Amino acid sequence: MRTKIEITIVLLLLVIVFTVQNSDPVSVTLWFWKISISKALLIFSLLAVGVVLGLIVGSLAPRKKLPHLPPDHVQKL
Repeated sequence: MRTKIEITIVLLLLVIVFTVQNSDPVSVTLWFWKISISKALLIFSLLAVGVVLGLIVGSLAPRKKLPHLPPDHVQKL
């Protein structure tokens, strides 16, 4: 449990440092739209879109069925 908390704190600190260092605005133009947004928000938004698309594509991919093994082939730990 302590390790999880330490990892979470380190990740939060990295996110804070990243956000502070990338807070300057950038202009994004897509066809007729032009948006001014911070670099950090743009990167996090694109990361979220990539995760969602990855989950959708991963759920649509056919799954391979594993061969069924009889109980006597299962190793005991």
